[in-house]
Amino acid sequence: MPYVSPHPLEKPEPWRIWLILGFGALIRFAGLGHKQLWLDELIQAVRSSPPSFMGVLKSVADDRAQAPLDYIIQHYVARLFGQSAFALRFHAALFGTLTILVLYYLARRVIDERTALITSILYAVYPLHHTYSQESRPYALFTLLAVSSYLLFWHLLTAPKAWTWLGYIVVTALLFYTNFFGLFAIFSQFVFAVTLLAPGVSETFSGIRKVGIAFIFKFIAAAAASAALFVPWIVMGIKTNLVYSPLPERFDFKLFLRFLKELSDRSFPLSAVLIALAILGGMKLASEKKFGRLSFLLCWFLLPLPLIFLLLYLEDYFFAIRQILFTTPAFYILIALGILRLSEIPFKSWATRWMADVRWAAGAVVLMSLIQIGLHFPDRREDLKGAGLFLNQNVGSGDVVIAPGIGNVLSFYFPGILDHLQAGDEDSRRNGSLSDVPGRHPRLQPVASLGDTNESLSAGKKIFVVKTRYISPAEDLLIDQGTANAVAVRRTEFKEVEIVEFEEARNGYR
Repeated sequence: MPYVSPHPLEKPEPWRIWLILGFGALIRFAGLGHKQLWLDELIQAVRSSPPSFMGVLKSVADDRAQAPLDYIIQHYVARLFGQSAFALRFHAALFGTLTILVLYYLARRVIDERTALITSILYAVYPLHHTYSQESRPYALFTLLAVSSYLLFWHLLTAPKAWTWLGYIVVTALLFYTNFFGLFAIFSQFVFAVTLLAPGVSETFSGIRKVGIAFIFKFIAAAAASAALFVPWIVMGIKTNLVYSPLPERFDFKLFLRFLKELSDRSFPLSAVLIALAILGGMKLASEKKFGRLSFLLCWFLLPLPLIFLLLYLEDYFFAIRQILFTTPAFYILIALGILRLSEIPFKSWATRWMADVRWAAGAVVLMSLIQIGLHFPDRREDLKGAGLFLNQNVGSGDVVIAPGIGNVLSFYFPGILDHLQAGDEDSRRNGSLSDVPGRHPRLQPVASLGDTNESLSAGKKIFVVKTRYISPAEDLLIDQGTANAVAVRRTEFKEVEIVEFEEARNGYR
């Protein structure tokens, strides 16, 4: 059934969404290459750099069998545009921009045109989404595919056709190939579909046909087909030799506060405003007895959260706000509805009457969001680029580089570093493996064997030690022991990265 706006005077005007989309693209592409690539971006850049398609797959499979789709896309984008920071982040900015457009169509389909426009305006300046639209990691693509999946899911509930089912299977498979957390999105859709089986629930939707057991089985079959398409990667990725052992999170009140703060990209005031508006949006749907649409949005936004936290707790993993980014489009639809709810409240005080104007309320959120984006524009990352270029200019033939945690990652800026790294696993060093990235298997740490250092020093060569927060106390001790007969002749700092240059001690001077 084609979409019909419940507001006859509010016919879709294409120029509005294209204007919003243009602004969203502008702030995502502006300064895209300004910040240096941080550690995870460098890992992906190196992993996506092998010359062949199969080479990329093997490289990604070796990195804890990460989902490969974003790496493959980055591989081909980099072949077209080069290896600059702008080029490596180009696809993320593009996917972030397209998410605004798909979210607009979803909100228009589920709610109405007015809500869709407000949602797209606010999401265009959502600081958290902006951040990951400027980062060469899979999260922008994952969010785009998640919104596309929910849009197709809604089509299945309203006017299912063969092409819709096929599209849903393909998008869901791509979702899995982008991030394993796609399973949580599909699970939330399944739970929502099951709730529609309850008597009278389907009738709370306008335009949705009654859902029966047959639909549930079709949905399960579609999800199973998507999973079957993902099986080849599971088979290939299960052979990975590397493990990841980060420090586990402490699940306490501080973690909850951190979640609230990072929901708006580290601004408590903005987070408080967004949550308050989302609650008002839920109240608006409840007051209008649109419980079906409310449950659809809540299943999308809230249901994955406890599941993700439970998984992180069981696996002793760590929490990062990017893990819930795919749920935030539903959150922003509720925020848009909350702004509309504000306009319905009869404020009596002149000081608060402006809140009844949708333009003022939305404008205030936009302004707060743009300020937050501006605060994060300066490059405050550890200067890995400076360290890599310094080594590239100063490391000579036969010199030794010891760089726990970032050694092979620096090969992005200093390709020749692989010939200088002091590593315990020679095959890993020759193949350019990222085995010394934090949390990898301990036997592959680059300070595991320092037997060649004294020989190198006596031959007139130098040792360059790159010190970062990734060095463990045990590694620090090994470095001290390995350079006991050397003297530090120069220390160079790049923000939180320090490079210490050693040479052989002469005349007993240390």
